[in-house]
Amino acid sequence: KSIAYHKKGNKYNVLASLFKGLERHMMKSDGIYSGKLNNVAPQGIPSQSSYFGSKLEVRAPIDGSLRSNYMAGECAHTKKEMNPWWRVDLKSKMVIQSVAITNRLECCRERINGAELRVGDSKENGGIGNPRCGVVNRMNYGETLSFDCKGMEGQYVTITLPNREYLTLCEMQVCWPANPDLL
Repeated sequence: KSIAYHKKGNKYNVLASLFKGLERHMMKSDGIYSGKLNNVAPQGIPSQSSYFGSKLEVRAPIDGSLRSNYMAGECAHTKKEMNPWWRVDLKSKMVIQSVAITNRLECCRERINGAELRVGDSKENGGIGNPRCGVVNRMNYGETLSFDCKGMEGQYVTITLPNREYLTLCEMQVCWPANPDLL
C-alpha cells in the first residue's frame, strides 16, 4: 500500500511495506530511490497522563522495537481515566510525514479503537488539542498502523483516547524526511 503526498510540485510515494530497520524509504512515482524518512521519535522525550505500572515504561514506545507484549515491559500503559494520552516531545518543530503506531500483542486490542493522533506545538493537556493527523478505527493484536500526516508541523506528537479507558501503546514511529530539501 502506498501513500502519495505532494509538496512543491513533486510527487512521492511513501511505501509502507519497504522497511530497512525502522527507516521508511521514499521513492519518486517512477520508482527511483530519492531518499528516506527517518524515525525521529527515539531521540524525543516521552510523557504520559498517568502510569499503570512502572514509570520506566513511558520510554517503551520509542525504543525502536516492534515487540508489543505489555507483560514483558514492551509497552506504555496508563491508568483507566478520561482522555488518557501518551506524547513524545521532538525537542523542536518538525515536518511530520507519517506516524506509525503498534498495538498490544497479548490482550485488549480493542482499547486503542478511537484513538486520535495529534501533531502540534501545544503541550497543554498532553497536546490533545493539537490538530489531528488520524484516528484509529480498528487494530488487531500486535498490528502496526501508519498514518499519513501530509507534512503537518509540530514539536509534539500525541496519541489520546477521547473517552474513559486505559491507553496502551507499544511503539510510535514519527517519520520526517532525511533530506527536507527534496520536498
